[in-house]
Amino acid sequence: MEITVTQADQRAPDQLQPSFCDLFSSRIGADRFNLWFAGETVLILQADRVVVETFSSFAQDALRRMFFRELEETVRQVLGSSATVVFQVASDPATAGVSNLQQMSKVGASPSGVASAARAAVVRRVTLSQGGNTSCEISQPDWKSRLPSGRTAQENEDSLSHASELMSTELCKPLGKKSIGRSLSVAEQTHRRESSTRENGAARSTRRSFSLNDFVSGLSNRLAIAAVEQGARKPGDVSPLVIHGPTGVGKTHLLEGFCSRARELNPRINAQFFSAEQFTTNFLSALHGSGLPAFRRTCRNADILVIDDLQFFGGSRKQATVMELQHTVDALLRQGRQVVCSCDRDPDSIEGIGPELLARLHGGMHVRLSPPDFEVRCGIVRGLAERRGLSVSDDVVQFVATHMTRHARELSGAINRLEAASLMLGVSITLSLAEESLADLMRSSGRSVRLTDIEKAVCSAFGLESGCLQSSKRGRTVNQPRMLAMFLARKHTPAALVEIGSYFGRRSHSTVISAHKSVAQWVSKRVPVQLAGTLWDAEEAIRRVEDLLRSRAG
Repeated sequence: MEITVTQADQRAPDQLQPSFCDLFSSRIGADRFNLWFAGETVLILQADRVVVETFSSFAQDALRRMFFRELEETVRQVLGSSATVVFQVASDPATAGVSNLQQMSKVGASPSGVASAARAAVVRRVTLSQGGNTSCEISQPDWKSRLPSGRTAQENEDSLSHASELMSTELCKPLGKKSIGRSLSVAEQTHRRESSTRENGAARSTRRSFSLNDFVSGLSNRLAIAAVEQGARKPGDVSPLVIHGPTGVGKTHLLEGFCSRARELNPRINAQFFSAEQFTTNFLSALHGSGLPAFRRTCRNADILVIDDLQFFGGSRKQATVMELQHTVDALLRQGRQVVCSCDRDPDSIEGIGPELLARLHGGMHVRLSPPDFEVRCGIVRGLAERRGLSVSDDVVQFVATHMTRHARELSGAINRLEAASLMLGVSITLSLAEESLADLMRSSGRSVRLTDIEKAVCSAFGLESGCLQSSKRGRTVNQPRMLAMFLARKHTPAALVEIGSYFGRRSHSTVISAHKSVAQWVSKRVPVQLAGTLWDAEEAIRRVEDLLRSRAG
């Protein structure tokens, strides 16, 4: 079998675009790629098309339905607009490598002989012509000419096993999956390995990219979307932009969509995307490796700097990193550049990032991203199903949106489950299938909030020590949070008044009723409540504690 991979590009070798495998995996997600293309499915990239070779017509139909659009977009990105996608069923479902190894076993070979032949079977040749065309060829020579004879059948079987293991570990190791080597050429794996050594740790990786076009708009997120659109159109106008909200509401999606939209409007713009952990790791590596000037050039010469998960900087052990980020933000703001951050709570509630950095962040725009409401959840489910090529009726969409209420990741997991169940059973997605296949997910999603959850969330929001709400202390710093905890316990748990009072310091049921009435008055009169050193009106304080409850449940 011969596989030829040709990529035409006019740039230097170290600037060649990512491999077909990288692009396709990032487009559909690494998990789906490994699920559907790391087994018997073979991808053959030719000069003007990609051939998807499957082991059965059922698999062929399923892959065509689910991935045709993504395959077509990827191959046209790599080979040009005229490239096509061809599906075919393999005449022999066994992989080529194994078939040839079995041929070896018929004539007899020692383990070392098979191993030698296995190494020689893969010929890698990468050449760069004057026109800039890179061609990579893999060929398998005549196995019989390389093998000794006179071995027993059992010895040949041992040889076959040994060589198969060799092919898996030596040739497929760069991809992290033993079977993935059958999906594309070894030259593709070589390109991936060489490309990974050139990574500088910044945001440009093979991760799945997000687009603002895929972000479902609703009452819970319209302001955040408008701020992102404005910032992408005119970088620096709303800088710094801080997006905060509980886990799973789409903060990272919006941030990556911000970068994508800015690059669409201005392809030459320099946008750098870091998670807070990446920023910390890269800064410390640069600090200890004498690469600090290069790191600062990367961050401070950016037109757009995006930092995801700002809460990672909380605590007392990252002061040097926080100071570096503060100076970086100062440098960018002086130049009128755009800074975008996200965090799972308001920055004022993050202990340890310092008043100086907080002051810079307050100079821009803060927007809260709320959990998706029912209409947004329905839109997310429809979008996920459409991108997978699934036919899902409105009653199934509403069923999923009604029972999966915590965050968008939960909705994605439900659609993945429905897709897998539909394929395994060979049936369409109906309401009865959804009820049966998602039953355990619904039980997990519907877990009741417990009194311990309320206590932990309130203590975290108010910066209190664990257990103080159950003590007999009556000071204002403890009494207000305790009353708020009782209010939330009545709202979010099925616990009786006596049970709530007993849990929070052995109070009577009348004390719980009084606390509930007091907090309701705080909300109506907008009474300020001190939360983690900052005064908030009661309604906002309650919402922040509920965000913590939601994030802990997720």
